[in-house]
Amino acid sequence: MTQQDLNPKTYEPLLISVALTGAVPTKSQYPSLPTEPVEIADQACRVAEHGASIVHIHMRDANGRATQNADRFAQTISLIRAEKPELIICATTTSRGSSAIEDRMAALHLDGPLLPDMASLTLGSYNTPHGVNINPPEDIEAIARLMTSLNVLPELEIFEPGMLETARRLLHSGVLPSNVFCNFLLGVSGASPASTRALSNMVDLLPPDIPWAAAGIGQFQKTVTALSVVMGGHVRVGMEDDPRGDHEGWTNVDAVIRARRVAESINRSIMTPHQARTLLKIDGRAGTG
Repeated sequence: MTQQDLNPKTYEPLLISVALTGAVPTKSQYPSLPTEPVEIADQACRVAEHGASIVHIHMRDANGRATQNADRFAQTISLIRAEKPELIICATTTSRGSSAIEDRMAALHLDGPLLPDMASLTLGSYNTPHGVNINPPEDIEAIARLMTSLNVLPELEIFEPGMLETARRLLHSGVLPSNVFCNFLLGVSGASPASTRALSNMVDLLPPDIPWAAAGIGQFQKTVTALSVVMGGHVRVGMEDDPRGDHEGWTNVDAVIRARRVAESINRSIMTPHQARTLLKIDGRAGTG
């Protein structure tokens, strides 16, 4: 990394993505965690007002358990688009709620303006403190092919360097489109650590011209946010990854404000949703560009 790389005048604006809910934190532990469609949509609109360009959404059932229910996705996306049509919506295809491939694809079967702009795709299995996040190769390819056919931008979730080799293979074979977005998730016990060396290594291994962001899990969110901002990457923050934050009553808005302050400390501007759509080559689904 050269002095020119660290010159604030050369930074592109910072894209802030917010993972609002996730599959693991519970409302009993964290009362400000959004779990109902109206709560998720409300927080999506609030973080957008503070500088977020992407919201990464998971669904919960009426009892607060992780679900891939298509009706829940449809209700949430409809509410967000009604208030913030320019905001980029990224739906999860996680196996944490259900490993059944038809459940993982639920949000990708929504029609027209309810189809998300993006969807996450974890490019391999990895251990967690309490189990395994399972992503078999055949599921990865099936989900990738469906995203590509629908013009839904894949957000590649990378938890360890070997997943970048999978990305390379799928890009080379055309299973993934050339314009993907890469998100490095660091600090999961069982995957890559939240360290400068780990993030630098992943960035070096990334195929050229692919925009990237980084997220730190739990206590590492603040550190990884700072690393990514300074290195010229983008950031994912929010209660899915760090529900505790810096104080009691921590919210997704607080996470966005913290990321903004890091960027502002080095005079890096914040990307608008329109700029993010241009960077990621995402067309609008609700009459927006």
